[in-house]
Amino acid sequence: MKQIKKTCKRVLQKTNLFLLLFLILSSCSSDDDHATPPDLSNENRITSFIFTKANNANLSEDINGVMNQEDLTINISFPSGTNVKNLTPTISISDLATVNPKSDISVDLTAPVIYTVTAENKAIRKYTVEATVAAPIPLSDREILELFYNANPSNTLGWDLNADSMNTWAGVTLDDDRVTVLDVHLKSISTIPATFGGLSKLEKLFIYDNQISELPAEFGNLTSLKTLNIANNTLGNYPTELEQLNNLEHLAIGSNQITSLPNSIENLSSKLVLLNLDGNELTSIPSAIGNLTSLLNLSAHNNKMTSIPSEIGNLNQIWTLNLSNNFLVQLPSEIGDMDDLEILNLEYNEINSLPDAIGNLSKLKTLQLSENQLALLPATIGDLTNLTLLDLEYNNLTVIHSSIGSLSSLETLTLNNNKIATLPSEIGNLNITSLILSVNKLTSIPKSISTMNNLVGLYLSDNELTSIPPEIGNLTGLVALYLTSNQLTTIPQKVCDLETSGTTITKDPSVTCL
Repeated sequence: MKQIKKTCKRVLQKTNLFLLLFLILSSCSSDDDHATPPDLSNENRITSFIFTKANNANLSEDINGVMNQEDLTINISFPSGTNVKNLTPTISISDLATVNPKSDISVDLTAPVIYTVTAENKAIRKYTVEATVAAPIPLSDREILELFYNANPSNTLGWDLNADSMNTWAGVTLDDDRVTVLDVHLKSISTIPATFGGLSKLEKLFIYDNQISELPAEFGNLTSLKTLNIANNTLGNYPTELEQLNNLEHLAIGSNQITSLPNSIENLSSKLVLLNLDGNELTSIPSAIGNLTSLLNLSAHNNKMTSIPSEIGNLNQIWTLNLSNNFLVQLPSEIGDMDDLEILNLEYNEINSLPDAIGNLSKLKTLQLSENQLALLPATIGDLTNLTLLDLEYNNLTVIHSSIGSLSSLETLTLNNNKIATLPSEIGNLNITSLILSVNKLTSIPKSISTMNNLVGLYLSDNELTSIPPEIGNLTGLVALYLTSNQLTTIPQKVCDLETSGTTITKDPSVTCL
């Protein structure tokens, strides 16, 4: 029995020992499960930012960025002329950090780029990387013209680039070695390089009759330019660079392929007095044209315009307006607000009527309306008392208003190729030198024509005249009288006698004098 108790005691002691050992091991395992992990790095800096010539074909040397760790900026200065649109940086950063965009990835630095550096512990730092390109070294005017010459290998300029002076170069006018006038028209020019904008003293440029399709942005730097003729080229769009030429006075961009004008045309020089838009593909003129209030001469001949804006009436200093060879049907009444207008050319359109306000053009001297669809003239036509030429040929006129007799300054009146059957007697009040009435439907002419003492040419061919008033014989200053293709069989002897004073009378062979 004692032996059994001893054995049990030994077993119990061993069991307690094993239990204690288990508890110790369990405690150690629990401590290991809750151990503090080692600290993660919070470093997130860019330490270097380099553009190497090895990774950038357009660089001749390595370029280091200048870092400001407080402002988190990196500035890179590039030489003049460097293209910064596609550059590849080599970036060094803190250990265990990452950067985005990554190193050796091409970026466009024409605008600032944000680089984000992320530490191992996810802390973020953002750097702004910005490029600066040095200003170009100014070229001499000679260097600029040499580049212009070489940019057009097919040119016919005929310049000797080895000559000691530019004085021998045709079309180049100099003032103290600075180019002030350049005339290179009809010289097979197709390209104007960006460097051309460095001709800062250029005042007149004649580059018409070439093959130029666009202007460089730097063209707007020619701020001394007063006269520019770039007509008869292949410009497809209106060059907005022209709006920077704040001294421009004369602009000719006709005979190109321009289809529209933006409202920004109002930003052209406030000194602009002449604007020639002839021979383009314009279907309209923007209302902003009315803001070019210094204009004296506006020509948009031979386009495809069907109407003109009422704001054109704001051009109240203009002298000459040429809108011929378009598809205009009517004119805005505001055209009568052009107080200083002297020449108005509207021929070869489809105009079927004139606004009464046409009579407000008190300074008008020339009114050209041939090749339209006019059937009547407003009575206010008689208010144009300074008019010297009125061209109405090739219309649909059937009658002429009596107010025409009030045109006291008129010298030439063309009414041929209409459908006029009668003339008002007031026509005799005119002091004109030439009266053209051929190809109408006249059956008679008023005797009052005989009082036109200044008349030297009277054209009555191709009508339906059956008689001529003998009073026409009083026109002893008449040089030419045309009577062919009428229904005349005789003409008064008094009229025939004009031949003795030097008048040439052209009549059908069968017509006799009586």
